[in-house]
Amino acid sequence: MTDIRLVHMADIHLGYTGSSSLIFGEGEQNAGRYVREVDIEQAVVRLTKAIRDAQPPVDVVVIAGDLFHRSTPLPRAIAWAARMVNVLISAGIDVVIVDGNHETSSSMHPGSPTVYLAELGAHVANGVDCLVIQGNRWHNPRLRGALAVHALPYRAVLEGQTAGVVPVNGCLNVLVTHGRVQGMEEVNTLGQATNHVSSAVISRGWDYVALGDCHFHRYQPIQHAPAYYAGSLEALNFGEATEYPPRRDDRNTMRGAIDVQMRPGAQAVLSTLENVGRRPVLRLKPIDAAEMDPEALMQALHDRLTAELPCEALVRLEVTACPTSVYERLGGCP
Repeated sequence: MTDIRLVHMADIHLGYTGSSSLIFGEGEQNAGRYVREVDIEQAVVRLTKAIRDAQPPVDVVVIAGDLFHRSTPLPRAIAWAARMVNVLISAGIDVVIVDGNHETSSSMHPGSPTVYLAELGAHVANGVDCLVIQGNRWHNPRLRGALAVHALPYRAVLEGQTAGVVPVNGCLNVLVTHGRVQGMEEVNTLGQATNHVSSAVISRGWDYVALGDCHFHRYQPIQHAPAYYAGSLEALNFGEATEYPPRRDDRNTMRGAIDVQMRPGAQAVLSTLENVGRRPVLRLKPIDAAEMDPEALMQALHDRLTAELPCEALVRLEVTACPTSVYERLGGCP
């Protein structure tokens, strides 16, 4: 009996820059660079190190789409992805990557940015067919005869190429794909609508289904199937921000990868490999200014923003129902 340890990542979005106003200043480390782009790179470094050093060892890492933010990423984003793949493969860990909607161009002509990573030994699915990795395709001998990963890229989802995507007999089976499972809301937190992954495909008896596109960590769209979204490593915008003060049922509280332990005949055991050290992205309780004069509003803003907020946090604070007369007078308040 072979136990398999798999780490599920998704929606990393290397090359995402965020707001053009968030740039490291002169004299700071990474001066002149976009803050959020660097935050994502550092998240990749932290998670890669944690996976490489984990005990018992990780056997395979699957990335369920949107490793890159664009279908034509700049060289720096490709270099960080290559570094991650190289570190993991050098440690004897297989890497499986499927294209998400962000890597998938509207035309087949330019190809996919993930093709570079296949040259480093990653198993990459970026066409119109499902790639099945099993047997001698694995670099890690522990996986041969024990695990089959079915890598279904986003272009295959777009074109409905899922009829033959079924588990194989005699081993553990993992499906890796990207898109919205039928029944989920149409638009994601980046304002984009992705094609649906059929719930019938998700329910074909997999031991685990690694999903990408939804940025909520460990969200399970179908209760009767072991299918989960890993979520993004970083909150990419204030639509993904954590509420502050913290709320117990906030789905944006946790960020990281899913650590999946599998053995034949048993239900997969899930835990979180957290992105510890990420920059807090916080959404504060709005201020209702309907009954406030300018002095009271300025004091409320001062009190809220000088509270014990986490160091280096990015913060959104909305002011609602502010009378025009108060807004016009704010410039004269001390």
